Amino acid sequence: MILGHSMGGILAQLLAERVQPRALILLSTAPSMQASTTSLSTLRTMWGVTGKWGWWNEATLLDEDSARFGVYNGVPEAETRPALAELTWDSGPVLAQLAAPFLDSEKGSRVDYAKLRMPALVITGLEDRIVPAAVSRKTARLLGSGGARVDYEEWAGVGHWLFHDAVRPRLASAISRFMASL
Repeated sequence: MILGHSMGGILAQLLAERVQPRALILLSTAPSMQASTTSLSTLRTMWGVTGKWGWWNEATLLDEDSARFGVYNGVPEAETRPALAELTWDSGPVLAQLAAPFLDSEKGSRVDYAKLRMPALVITGLEDRIVPAAVSRKTARLLGSGGARVDYEEWAGVGHWLFHDAVRPRLASAISRFMASL
């Protein structure tokens, strides 16, 4: 089984093409080239990174305000504060492939969905501001187009960060149910 959250979701899909795991779990997955979409909230979240010339050539890091708005919206402050201290750098070139797939001559974020026939669980929060639910919806449709079983869940009142105390038990339950069904 391969599980990926956010940018890890696109990496999980690309890895699954190669290793053919028994199952695939995608949480608030970043878009493949085929599932790409944009929203005003994504643009607002990413402006601190993408608003600077040359960002696509260097490591990128969300600033605190952008992370609060787009990643940790809906997460209690007591959990947000320590999470902000753990923000990590992302690859500018990879982020560019996700943010502007039409400019990606290498097609680095293209997923061969015909190869992804394993059962999949896709979960997204409807209040996700950095990766809109439309991305997970498209991803689930693409996964299912090859005949794979896809369990798809959209959670009202939930943002991008699915790992805080109020959501974690629900997430654990959904993953446990899916795994038990395999």
